[in-house]
Amino acid sequence: MEKEKLSTVLADVKQEALRFIKKLDECQERINKESESKYGTNTTKENGAVRRAALDLKNELTRITQSHTW
Repeated sequence: MEKEKLSTVLADVKQEALRFIKKLDECQERINKESESKYGTNTTKENGAVRRAALDLKNELTRITQSHTW
């Protein structure tokens, strides 16, 4: 049972890490695209998405450190 719990926690962490990387890539792409524009950058939406994904990832990583399955 403990092995299954650990596997689930690790799968959740991996999923959140991949989500974070995706949001980070989207934000970087937008910054690169808008830096070529004469109108400047406005990446509020993407920056917010990265911050939310980072917080979710932090919460999942905390589950590992607080888990007694190690």
